[in-house]
Amino acid sequence: MGQIAFVSDRTGVAQLYVINVDGSNLHPITNIPDGACQPSWSPDGKRLVFISPCAWSKEFYQTTYPDSTLYTIRVDGTGLQQLLAEPGGDFDPAWSPDGKHIAFTSLRDGYMQIYSYNLTDQSLVRLTETPKNEETRQPAWSPSSNQILYVLKRFGAYQIFAMTDLGQNPIQIARRGTQYWDLLPVWAPDGETIYFSERPSDGPTQPWLMTIGYEERGTEGERVSIANPPILDVDVSPDGSWIAYEGIDSSNNDILLLNLTDGETKRLTKDPGNDWDPTWRPSPP
Repeated sequence: MGQIAFVSDRTGVAQLYVINVDGSNLHPITNIPDGACQPSWSPDGKRLVFISPCAWSKEFYQTTYPDSTLYTIRVDGTGLQQLLAEPGGDFDPAWSPDGKHIAFTSLRDGYMQIYSYNLTDQSLVRLTETPKNEETRQPAWSPSSNQILYVLKRFGAYQIFAMTDLGQNPIQIARRGTQYWDLLPVWAPDGETIYFSERPSDGPTQPWLMTIGYEERGTEGERVSIANPPILDVDVSPDGSWIAYEGIDSSNNDILLLNLTDGETKRLTKDPGNDWDPTWRPSPP
C-alpha cells in the first residue's frame, strides 16, 4: 500500500505527517515548536529531509524562510538530525534518487541560489551562478540523479530550466513567455515526462497543471485537464500512475490524488486545517 508524507497546520503549527493512500493510518512524524515543512524522502523510504522553522504555508514567491535549515528524521519520528552546522536560509530540499546528495535553495549568498549537499563527506557545492536579479530555486532530481530541474526568475517571470547534477549546461524546458509563471517542476519516474504548475504573471489566478516531455523541451508543453484548480506541490507516484497535489476542496487546502489513466480525482485529507507539500514514499512500508 502506498504512503504519502505531507505538511499540516491542523494543530496550529506546521508539522510532518504520513498517511496511506486509502486515507488510513494517518499519524504525525514531527512535533517541533518552530514547525516543519517541505519533506522529501530518502530513496529507501526510511527517512525524510525537511526544513525548520516553518510555521505556515504562503504563496511560493512570498516565502524564502530566511532562518530555516535542513533536518533529517526517520519515518517513525526518531533520529532527528540537523544537517548543516549553521542556518543559511536553506529550504526547498530534494533528496537525490541515488541517495548521495540533497539539493536545496539557500539565501547564504544574499539571494536564492541552488546548492548540493554531499551526504558522504558533508561537502557543500553551489550549483547555480546567476546574477542577483535572476534567482534560482525549487530543485527537482531526475530519476537517474544526473539532472536537476529548477526554477529561474528572469524578466520578472519564473521559468523552468534543467542542469546537470554538477550545475552545468543549463537549458530552458518550457518556453511560455513572460506572461506566465512556471513553477514547482517534478520529474515522472519514466525520466522523460515533466510536470509543473503554471499561472499568469499578472494576477493571482489559481495555478493549473502543465506537462512536457524532456525531448520536447523548448516548446510550450500541454495543460493537464483537472476540473478544479489550484494544482500545486505536485508529486508523481512511484509507478507513474497517480499524482498527489495540494488543491482546494470545500474551501479548504487539502491533499488530493489524480489518476493519470482515467482523470479521476479524490480527496485524501479532510481536516479543517491546511494540508500541503505532499510527497510519495518511494518504497512500501
